[in-house]
Amino acid sequence: MKRLFVFLLIGFLGVPTCFASGDASSPEKDLLQQVTAQVEQQLPSEQEAAKLPLGMRLLHAIGEGNMSVLESVKYNKGVATLLPELRTPQGDNVFHLAKDENVVQFIAFVLRNADPKTGGMEKIKELLDQKNNAGETPVFKQLSNGNAGVYVMYSSFIEMPKYLKKASTASGTERAEFLAKIQKHLQNNQGVSLLKAGELALAGESSEQDGPTRLLLKDEVAALSGYADTVFFDK
Repeated sequence: MKRLFVFLLIGFLGVPTCFASGDASSPEKDLLQQVTAQVEQQLPSEQEAAKLPLGMRLLHAIGEGNMSVLESVKYNKGVATLLPELRTPQGDNVFHLAKDENVVQFIAFVLRNADPKTGGMEKIKELLDQKNNAGETPVFKQLSNGNAGVYVMYSSFIEMPKYLKKASTASGTERAEFLAKIQKHLQNNQGVSLLKAGELALAGESSEQDGPTRLLLKDEVAALSGYADTVFFDK
């Protein structure tokens, strides 16, 4: 891999493959040697990368959305056992870290395959209920990061839209029961509500042009706003 990079670099710089002048101190050769040395220092060898613990490789690939790495371990039986236990120092689990919808589908596929009896839904919901050190569930964190597509997927897993609607329209014990199902997702340790987190994420998106991400985020914030009076008390 390093050699390939260096050969490509040679072509890019236009350095001759042989130095006809025999000048060992030519500027082109000096530059090539410097860049090669930097590449050798910064890029781990393939052998070194393979020695990294599987958990570290998984966390990095999940956070970066590296599907080539994830696909390569998709049918590794040990991955299904490892995924639910992985945490960052900030307390984030794999659903907190998931870069995009493709990564979420990978995690769900692995967990479902490991538990064909229930389809892995118990483990998926358990992970979605877990909070990180900041008191954020994966549902909360993904919306606060403006990752509306992943937020929508998580909402469907835990039936968030249904429970929000029931909690805002029901009354008494029935309302309390529905609200209890989603209460953990509605604010973080600082008391910031899910709605406020979504509004802040939307404010951080460029308003010059409404792309798909911004439009989806606007839709989710609008939906949450509809339940503000009865569900989000700090609106």
